Amino acid sequence: MRIYLMRHATSGSEEELSRSAKEDPPLSPNGMTKARAVARGLAELRIELHCVLSSPLARAAQTAEIVSHALGVPAGQVRSTDALRPGTKPSVLIEEMARLGGEEVLCVGHSPHLDDVMASLLGCSSRITVLKKAAVACVQCEALSPPRGVLLWLYPQRVLRRLGR
Repeated sequence: MRIYLMRHATSGSEEELSRSAKEDPPLSPNGMTKARAVARGLAELRIELHCVLSSPLARAAQTAEIVSHALGVPAGQVRSTDALRPGTKPSVLIEEMARLGGEEVLCVGHSPHLDDVMASLLGCSSRITVLKKAAVACVQCEALSPPRGVLLWLYPQRVLRRLGR
């Protein structure tokens, strides 16, 4: 199974947000623009996703929607999961992906949760990455129980945006 881990794009600043939006901020206009550019870069890599899983928080859900649209993933294959909420144990997401049985899955979530998931997939006892906003990592897993994976690549958003030009 090939697993892509993507951190959400940039959300609005404290000054731009209403009180209710501060707990679950949406993407900023700049974040939406960058997410679209990153999605074009991922399309250049010819990624063919079986499924897109997203944190239910607005900024991750919006990022997942933008990327899935650009990659031609049908709406029925894009879904929200609490397994990508910040603070959830990595094993919860890994178990959910094992039940999916797909070949290529994109998980859109938050830092440091995705860094913890990556460490678990790679068999590391602590974080070895710090995903920046709209960065994407690709892990090839030969097994999910127990997790045994290899990091194939990790691209920051700047590189993916350039690929998509």
